[in-house]
Amino acid sequence: MRTYMFHFLIFYSISFVQTQFLPFLTMLGYSITEKGFLLASCAIIAVIVQFWLGYKSDTSNHSKRYYIMTYIMFLCSACFLYTTTKQMFFVHIILVAISGGLVKVLMGYDETWMLADQQYDYGRLRAVGSLGFTVGALCASFFMNQYHISLIITIFCIMGILFLYLLSHQHVVLHKTQTYQFSWSILRKNKAYIQVVVALTLIYLIGSADQYLVIDKLQALDATRQQIGLKWALQAFVEIPILLYSTRLLHKISQRSLILFGIAMFGIKFFLYGYVSSVQMIILVAALQIVTLPLIMVASKQMIQKLCPKEVFASAQLVAIAIFTGASMLCSPLLSSYLYKHLGINQSLYALSGCMLVPFFIIYRMKKTNKHD
Repeated sequence: MRTYMFHFLIFYSISFVQTQFLPFLTMLGYSITEKGFLLASCAIIAVIVQFWLGYKSDTSNHSKRYYIMTYIMFLCSACFLYTTTKQMFFVHIILVAISGGLVKVLMGYDETWMLADQQYDYGRLRAVGSLGFTVGALCASFFMNQYHISLIITIFCIMGILFLYLLSHQHVVLHKTQTYQFSWSILRKNKAYIQVVVALTLIYLIGSADQYLVIDKLQALDATRQQIGLKWALQAFVEIPILLYSTRLLHKISQRSLILFGIAMFGIKFFLYGYVSSVQMIILVAALQIVTLPLIMVASKQMIQKLCPKEVFASAQLVAIAIFTGASMLCSPLLSSYLYKHLGINQSLYALSGCMLVPFFIIYRMKKTNKHD
């Protein structure tokens, strides 16, 4: 029970911060271009810390200590961010970089722990995380509208302290190797691993526009914070059935086929985002999350685990996360703001839909890793 509560609370904390970035920055009056630069700054912290945690996880027995330090930094930076309610670009770029970057770090590291500690329960544990994200997204949008920021920060800190207590009692041992250079050398020479990482980078680069262009379209249609929060919550909630069923699904369908199907559905989802013209329809289209990200996420993690030796388990997962989340966090907000200004929202969404053909082709061309896959 403690393990489930642990994963619930980390995703609750993440959603409490992540889902309010754009509405908060819009409320402060930042332009599309300024928001693009602010959100892109997250990539720097995400990449550096992911590589660092991957290194520490594979070369020391103190990975939990570093995770605690990372979470405390996240907690503090998020509190400072949402209490800085005047437009101060250089202050906000630092706070958004730290809190936003650590969102991806914490999510990626928690998922790596799930695989390392209880591989066959990964889907169930990740489903609990999605439930936490759902509840956090709804609570964040409700509290931001109804109550003063000091009460919101107090609730956020209480949940954070509870999470740190559970984390201090959580026992996880990741595989330890002799040197990080050894780990990186193995990964660099693994062509199949590189192909998967390149494909995932493109998927997340395009897919991250869901957090930027689609939210911009909702705001252009005068969506309320509750409606934006509902979109986030719905996307997290619909992931739960797939995640619960993921172990059986992977026994019946190959990882490669699941990734290909998820990419195709991503393309369809972005096309529909561009086609529909009401807040309610955009929220409904967001429910297609059930056949996009969870399929790609579960199948790709299992694929990476099979493609790489056991001794570089943590590095393989966290380096991949660092690359594809870092690239998407750096490029996606800038790309989204550029497309928005030059093509408009709908045409940009259609263009991104077509771009999903590139990662689809990369995965399609990959050789099967074994008879089943």
